[in-house]
Amino acid sequence: MAAGEILADVSEYPKEKIPAVQTCIRECSFSKGTPATSLESEVLQDADRLEATGAISIMRTCASSGQMNRKFYDLADPFREYTKPVKFASTLDLFYLRLLIVEKTMHTELGKTMARHRTAFLEQFLLQLKQELSETGEY
Repeated sequence: MAAGEILADVSEYPKEKIPAVQTCIRECSFSKGTPATSLESEVLQDADRLEATGAISIMRTCASSGQMNRKFYDLADPFREYTKPVKFASTLDLFYLRLLIVEKTMHTELGKTMARHRTAFLEQFLLQLKQELSETGEY
């Protein structure tokens, strides 16, 4: 793993800590669902997951969806009130498959508090979007 090689070249970094750093990195992935085995892994997972919720996550999700030519929402059921979200189908599906569930995966109290606040923001965003779409007749 590259992190181990990089840290091994840093003379001031304690070599005995390198395996723990490598473990934290391996356990960080949200999509793999790997459980954290240390406090350090929990903190790193929380930090990584906080980027997947809140205002920044909306911007990242819209940007990546645009890059992938993914539609913003399913015209027939944009807010998935009648159908299940479909992986990679639309931007709003990612809200339901990832952004809104991050809060449930947090470990630390601070992480939980921050994720709860960001999830509330996402829910407000969806309510506003629903209102605006209804005003245009698209919903």
